[in-house]
Amino acid sequence: MDQPRIRADFNRLSMEPMPLSRLDVVTDSDGNEIRLAEGMPVHLYDPDTDWYDRPDNLLCDGIATWRDDAFGHGPMWCVLVDERWVYHESDDPSFVFPELSPAEMREKMYRNIEQTVGLVPDPDGQGVKPVVRRCLSELRRIDAEELASGKESTS
Repeated sequence: MDQPRIRADFNRLSMEPMPLSRLDVVTDSDGNEIRLAEGMPVHLYDPDTDWYDRPDNLLCDGIATWRDDAFGHGPMWCVLVDERWVYHESDDPSFVFPELSPAEMREKMYRNIEQTVGLVPDPDGQGVKPVVRRCLSELRRIDAEELASGKESTS
């Protein structure tokens, strides 16, 4: 990451200000203890990945604020998120993904497709799941043949 950041649950971003912590002291991504204070700039992250399952954290910045009764859940620290809102770490031009070979990238992509297909409802068992799984199986077979023959697929 570009700097140490405090882990936050970005699923709570729909709340304004965004809930952060009931504790006065939080730990950042470098293991430093940070004592929150009213008006303090805070830098947050929520772990995420890209399509190839490479780390690509969600980031945002804002200002810490104490709320005596945050959303009916009692007192807690919250964050007023700044105008940039939320962005992926890879949106920064200086960010570099870890190097993966084309075969590693394809394998990660196949796994993500399988996981996504696993979430698709298929009540009669005859829908998209078997077709997609057969296609993925065939793509893996073709990749294995190409790798065994010494040529790398460009797809």
